[in-house]
Amino acid sequence: MTDEQLAYSIPKLEEYGIVISGAAEKQGIRAMTEERWRSLFDSMVNTGISQPNVNYKDAFTLQFVNKGAGYYQN
Repeated sequence: MTDEQLAYSIPKLEEYGIVISGAAEKQGIRAMTEERWRSLFDSMVNTGISQPNVNYKDAFTLQFVNKGAGYYQN
């Protein structure tokens, strides 16, 4: 990208909340919760993508998230 494209793009990303919005506003980029994983799993079961007896908790760890990465206040 050119410097001009970056100068235009970064404020637009911020304006539209593309990178930092929702939970990321308080927990940082890569924010994730067990509740969000459960919601995803429930959706997958409801659509037939996953079986209900799968232990969805084996699919993720919260060890590396919710540390405030990229968090800032304007």
